[in-house]
Amino acid sequence: MELSVALAFVSSASTPTAAISSADSRRVASKRGRRAQPCGALRRCRGAVVASTALGWAHTAADGEEVVKRLRFNDDGLVAAIAQQYDTREVVMMAWMNEDAVRETISTGRVCYYSRSRQALWRKGETSGQVQTLVDMAFDCDADAILLQVDQLGVACHTGRRSCFYNAVRTDGIEVTHEVLMDPNQLYKK
Repeated sequence: MELSVALAFVSSASTPTAAISSADSRRVASKRGRRAQPCGALRRCRGAVVASTALGWAHTAADGEEVVKRLRFNDDGLVAAIAQQYDTREVVMMAWMNEDAVRETISTGRVCYYSRSRQALWRKGETSGQVQTLVDMAFDCDADAILLQVDQLGVACHTGRRSCFYNAVRTDGIEVTHEVLMDPNQLYKK
């Protein structure tokens, strides 16, 4: 399946919007069944949608600059980034991105984060081989959180699990919902 949406920003006073196809317009329609106007629902939000062709990311450094200008980074220069498997919608991890990580992710199509412990860019899969390829990217209405639709190769969590979100809170306690698929010592070959 291929998405037919290209990155496009419409300039207006202070409200960024994104150009979307009529198929995407139907996806942003409300749950009550009303049909949204193409950009109408997005115009009320300060965020902008950045879309791609499925598994074939094709954007430039200029696109990255446009996104960086619109994001609200925290006092440490970071923005939260949630990675979600594009086809199953499973949330696989949360990490942080700085301006350089956002730019690199957009220009290369390979997800790059910022490691707070190492104080350096962290190219997902660089040491483990568990690469995340960017399929789609959006940010929220406050422009302080990014949603990355990714194609995750292998496990996403440093514990060797598919997802970092494996501790489910239940009425009778915490349940581990994902098994270890890969030994962390083998994952990072330490």
